[in-house]
Amino acid sequence: MDIKQSDKASGEHEEFVDSEKMKSPKAQDEYAEAYVPDTEEERKLVRKIDLYILPTMWIMYLLSYMDRTNQYMTIPIYVCAFVVTIVVVYYMDKYPRWRGLVLGCAMGVACLCSIITCAVYDFKARYTLLVIMASGLWASNGLSLAYASSTFTTMTAEVRGISLAFVNAMGNLAQIYGSYLFPSKDSPKYLMGFGVISGLCFTGVVAYLGLFVLLKRPSARR
Repeated sequence: MDIKQSDKASGEHEEFVDSEKMKSPKAQDEYAEAYVPDTEEERKLVRKIDLYILPTMWIMYLLSYMDRTNQYMTIPIYVCAFVVTIVVVYYMDKYPRWRGLVLGCAMGVACLCSIITCAVYDFKARYTLLVIMASGLWASNGLSLAYASSTFTTMTAEVRGISLAFVNAMGNLAQIYGSYLFPSKDSPKYLMGFGVISGLCFTGVVAYLGLFVLLKRPSARR
């Protein structure tokens, strides 16, 4: 009995020592490198991880999506922009005559927020301005397509289709050049990026307010 008890105690001691060793990161890495899947289910799981999970993790890492804080900070921006866009398009569907004016005002708000962002460096203030600016930009994005489609009604179907595709393409082009306007070397001010946004928004304000006035004159004469 003494021999059996001593063997049992020594076995438990070895297991305890092994478990203590496995707590170290180095031992865990060595065990993971030496581990070989020995069942068909494990081999299938490893293949699935290699084919699906690892490429996704690489893409997320390369695009800096692994930081949860950055992801949480985008939630208020998109939520506010979604709510503002829904409200704007709902009322502009009922009152289409005022689309040009509302577009000019929305882009004017975005332009003003962008200009103030260039001069203010407080993080909370800049984040609040960014939320308002994004709401104005995304609200004007969808409304501009609706405004263009209602303005192009006198054109032929072919010309109207090409014109709407051109407007949509010019808007989506910002997703390509937009990332190059905010290089890391400009952190934290990003004056070039916000300066370009301010200039483009100001151009939109002048264009849409001008169209609102010019397109309203013929209807007033009739």
